[in-house]
Amino acid sequence: MAPSVIEPTVQKSNGDCVIASIAMILGLPYHDVSKVALTVKPAPHEDGITMKEAQSICKKLVGHLFQSINPKGTDIDLDSDTGILWLRMGRDYHAVVLFEGIVYNPADGLIWNLHAYLATKKAHVVRLLRP
Repeated sequence: MAPSVIEPTVQKSNGDCVIASIAMILGLPYHDVSKVALTVKPAPHEDGITMKEAQSICKKLVGHLFQSINPKGTDIDLDSDTGILWLRMGRDYHAVVLFEGIVYNPADGLIWNLHAYLATKKAHVVRLLRP
């Protein structure tokens, strides 16, 4: 179920954008998500987390997987949806929170219009992980 409110969380390391995003979407403290992430991967804060690892973390926290959606292959509307957006930015991947079409970037704590963020960061949506 999608959250009705998001408490902004800024990532604390170079590779923990997914941890911060999961905390926001689930409404859990960063510390709690971080502890579970360490059971899935040895150094998730620096090495980052894959989509499958993120789903495993979510399952451990709430008992079910997030739905992994290819936005190009479905009828979802990113302008109104909520979840974790997996983005490709050049050779790198980054996760941000999409809350009813608005982007919260855990890397800098800024709130963005989806289309402005994608254009400014030269980012492409890879997947949406929906609670």
